[in-house]
Amino acid sequence: MTMPKMTILLPAALSALVAAGAQSRAALPPVTHADTEVATNVPFTAALDVSGRFAFTLSCRATPSNNVEIAFGTDANSNGVLDPEETDRVVGWDSGAWFTRKGADGAYDAASADSTDEIRTLSWSLQVGADGTASNLSATADGTPVFADLPLESTYSPSWNLLRLTGRGLDAALETFTISATPDATVFIMR
Repeated sequence: MTMPKMTILLPAALSALVAAGAQSRAALPPVTHADTEVATNVPFTAALDVSGRFAFTLSCRATPSNNVEIAFGTDANSNGVLDPEETDRVVGWDSGAWFTRKGADGAYDAASADSTDEIRTLSWSLQVGADGTASNLSATADGTPVFADLPLESTYSPSWNLLRLTGRGLDAALETFTISATPDATVFIMR
C-alpha cells in the first residue's frame, strides 16, 4: 500500500521542482532599419520564494562596432516595454568591452576584452537570499573574472518581470541569451 502512495507523490514533487527552476531564452529579431538597432522585450519571473541563484549568460560576436545588452526591470506601467525609467540594471557588450550599468544611465563599470570578431560569452551568477537580497556575484567573461568590485545593490530584484534585449552595430551580433532563477535545493522527505 505504501508503494502506490510513493508513486503518486514522486511525480507531483518532480513537477514542483521543474516549475521552481524557471529558465528562459531570448533572441533578437532581424535588423529592419538603417540605424541597425533591434530590441525585444521578454516577460520573465526573477522572484525566488527561497534562497537560490539568479543567473544568465550572454554570448555575442565581439566586434568594435557591436553593442548587445540586456536591461532588467519592472514593467510598472504594464505596457509590455521596459522603458528607461523602469530599468534597474543593464549588462552587455559595447564596442570592445563587457559592461554593466545601474539603471538606464547610471554608474558604469567596464571590463575590457579583445574585439576579435569571435563569439564571446559573459556568465553572471548571483546568490540570492530568501529575503531577496543579493550576495556573492560570480561574473566571468570567457572564464576570466570580471566586475569583482561591483556593489551588489541593483544587481537583482525579486520584482523584476521584464527584460529588454537590444542589439546595435554594423556586424551581425550572433547573440544568444539564457536566464534562470533556481532555488538552491529541494528536499524530498518520504516516510
